[in-house]
Amino acid sequence: MTKQTEHPTMEKDTVVLYPGMGFGHLVPMVELAKLFICDGFSVTILIIDNSENTGSELSRISSANPSIYFHILPPVPIPSEAPLIDIMLTAPRLQNANLLSYLVTLSSLRAIILNFFCIDVLDVANELHIPSYIFYSFSAYVLSICLYFPFFHSTTTASLKDMEEVPLQFPVSSPFVAFDMPEPMLDRDKPIYKKFIDTFKKLQNAGGILVNTFEWFESKEVRVIKNGLCVPDGSTPPIYCIGPLTTKGSCKEGQGRHDCLTWLDKQPRQSVLFLCFGSMGTFSFEQLKEMAVGLENSGHRFLWVVCDPKNMFEEPNLDQFLPKGFLDRTKDRGLVVIEVLGPTMGGASA
Repeated sequence: MTKQTEHPTMEKDTVVLYPGMGFGHLVPMVELAKLFICDGFSVTILIIDNSENTGSELSRISSANPSIYFHILPPVPIPSEAPLIDIMLTAPRLQNANLLSYLVTLSSLRAIILNFFCIDVLDVANELHIPSYIFYSFSAYVLSICLYFPFFHSTTTASLKDMEEVPLQFPVSSPFVAFDMPEPMLDRDKPIYKKFIDTFKKLQNAGGILVNTFEWFESKEVRVIKNGLCVPDGSTPPIYCIGPLTTKGSCKEGQGRHDCLTWLDKQPRQSVLFLCFGSMGTFSFEQLKEMAVGLENSGHRFLWVVCDPKNMFEEPNLDQFLPKGFLDRTKDRGLVVIEVLGPTMGGASA
């Protein structure tokens, strides 16, 4: 069990950050916390799960960031048989009572910033009259789809799974087919679909949305969102571009620029397919082997970030899932980066 770090002095104004479940959501929240600390705030990050892997990684992060206070919420029963995406949406709501009990002890609390999956916490923040914001770690492009989807939902009675190749036109994107949407959004009769619709609608209730992007990079997307075109039947909360948030301090001394960036600089512009599925995007060895076969047969340049399907905190054995000779056959157009969610990260040139 990871011990909670020593609580900072309450003389400073405090901001509470709530990343929800998953190490992949914790990392950008830590980087966001550093920005607030630089501006003189005290920062508390709330932790839901405290599994063995999360606990060991949390110990490392808290040691590297002694100015951040990590508060572990008491465990609550979570249905283990539920799909992961369902658990990620449900777990924060199950913690609302514990969260309320904790927040009332903070006399200098000025704001709470929530991960997208913690949207139900807006109800707790409103009850305590605490300014609440959503931290959206994905792109402004994806945010535009989330904001517009409830309106799209109201214009049809059909499920996306029945539309098949019907082109969809959203305010920001070029037309895309219904099957391009994530699987939970395909069947409007399923509970997970309804949960996402409710989550998307609640984005409008936030005091603002902090997006991990910058306007030069997604100027069209940000402009369309700010002009209210993604919420034609409601109001759009203020949008703040605060990115890109990067783990600047995570490299070892002398390690310098990662090799993958040097490799990318040598490739033609817009020619590389990038594959990275996040800290929870692990696959079986069989699935990874199929990806490798697809990459090789495609003939495209690629940058592929992989982690061990069984233990993301250990370096994977590439020979277990890459077809024999894959690295040699694709060495002129591909790079495989080994991702280890611990103190080190190594790479393998393909």
